[in-house]
Amino acid sequence: MRPELEASLRANGVTDDEIAEVGEGRELIDLALSMAILPSRRAYSLEEAAEKVGADPDLAARLWRAMGFADPEPGERVLTDIDLLALAGAIEPVADPEEAERAIE
Repeated sequence: MRPELEASLRANGVTDDEIAEVGEGRELIDLALSMAILPSRRAYSLEEAAEKVGADPDLAARLWRAMGFADPEPGERVLTDIDLLALAGAIEPVADPEEAERAIE
């Protein structure tokens, strides 16, 4: 089953390094289930996402926390393409610093 599972993961964009990192057994199955449930890969750090949507990184981090998400480690890739769209949608109406403060409160 492992070759078929690895082939499926690769077809969904998982790299050989990521497959090797999780190793054998349950971790590999967990990775496959994660890809089935949330097929969009965790491709962006919060800093990268802020840059992509043209937002101040501090504002992006504050909004991310205000939306109920935990603070990721600096550089940790935790956001998917879907998250990027959500962040852009959250930032757009609060581009003005005063609006941002009201939204975060």
